[in-house]
Order: sequence, then C-alpha cells, then structure tokens
Amino acid sequence: MTAVDPELDRIGALLKQAIDADLARGKTGCVLSVRARYERTSKAVKWSALAGSASLAAAVLTVVFVGGSAQSAFAGWSAHPTKPAVGQLTSTDTSCSAALAQVLPSISQGADLGSLVAEVSDVRGPYTVTVFGDGSDSGALCFSATDGNAAVQWITWSSAPVGTGAIAVDRTSVSSDGGQSYTLVEGRTGDGVTGVDLTLENGSQVTASVDHGFFVAWWPGSLSSATAVVSTASGISIQYLTPTSSSGSNGVCHNGSCG
Repeated sequence: MTAVDPELDRIGALLKQAIDADLARGKTGCVLSVRARYERTSKAVKWSALAGSASLAAAVLTVVFVGGSAQSAFAGWSAHPTKPAVGQLTSTDTSCSAALAQVLPSISQGADLGSLVAEVSDVRGPYTVTVFGDGSDSGALCFSATDGNAAVQWITWSSAPVGTGAIAVDRTSVSSDGGQSYTLVEGRTGDGVTGVDLTLENGSQVTASVDHGFFVAWWPGSLSSATAVVSTASGISIQYLTPTSSSGSNGVCHNGSCG
C-alpha cells in the first residue's frame, strides 16, 4: 500500500476547512466535488483521487459550481428540492395570486384567475417556482421568494402528447434577479414518470419537482441542460432534450407592486 505524503494530508485538511466554511455561509447545493488532484512536479509524483474516496483529504479539490459561479446571489438554493418551511407555500400562493391578479389581464388573453390551480411547486430554500394550470394548453409560471418578490409569466404548452415514461420540455428560459442570472426549465411528463434529473453541460445534476403531469427545475447561472435521467417504476432512462426557447408574456412584482 502506498503511503500518503503528510504534506498532502495538511493541504487537504486546510481545503476541507475552507469548503466547510463556505457551506456554512449558505453555499449549500452549489458545490459539487467532481475530481480531486494534486501534482508534485518537483518530485515528479502525481496523486489523483475521485471525490468521495478515502484519499480525498489528501488532495486538492477541483470544485464545480452549478451555474459556473461561486458568488451566486441565490443563497440557500439546492440542487435538490427542499422541504418547504412552515407557511412558505401559503405565502407563495398569496404572493403569486397578487402578482397574477395585477398582471394577468394584460398578459393572459382573457384567462380567468379563479380557474388556475397549482400543478407543481418546486421549493429550493427560500425560493419557490409554481406552475399554474387550468386544464387548457396555457397557464402561468410564478417565481417567488420569501421576501415578497414574485415574477410571473404566462405560458402556452404544446398540444403534442408525451409518450409513456418520457418527458417533453415546453420552456427553457434564462432570466435574472438582482443582477444574477438563473435558468428555468419546465415541461410535461408522460404516464409512469416518477422522477426527473437534469444533467447540465458541466456534468452536474439538478433534480426537478414532478407532479400532476408537469416537471420544473431551476439553477443559478446560464448553463444549459442537454439530457435528463427519467425515472419510472421499471427503472431509469436517458433522454436527450430538445432546447426550447422562452416565449410568453411577463410580469414582475416586488412586495406587492407590479410593473
């Protein structure tokens, strides 16, 4: 068995301490350790270890951040949906309903607010994305935060059926909040789909929320997603995604004031 250089142990411990400090400051969910590597060229010795192995502490971490930025404004965001805080969904419903009531007449081509119901809600820390529908081929997206901000968008879904065990992307959009960009993907699921994991172009994965025949997910930054891991009762399959650009009308509200 090859002995581990004490210097590597020391460097690895310092890096782990720094990363733990970043996580404690709210950068959870954005750090995905993909590979660890340390090279000592002066002695022509090369060490490498996959993240999660026993020798991780003896290597310098190469860290990949979802969205490509370590300084994301979306503190508390997670690559996996999180359990909503007490009252969070109620607050979200209030914010989104107020936003929709103010902007719906100008963006929805006569749709009735009272007919819209939440089809799926995606909670990631203090942020919630809700897809509203009324059984027709159109509905609304609402991106809200616990500080009262809400952005709503009227959307139209394709009438093409979705195959069993498959998904269809209806919308991919890159927007910004506070000067920080984020990417949102929304679509429909076929019969039997129980889970959807989107693979981003840097190799990281974001788990979507799935309910009532819809899925939705978002992440900081502007990285795109080309494939999805679709789960059913019989197993998983890899599906290549067809990019779909954003279309529709928008409305943004801040603490109840919409414009």
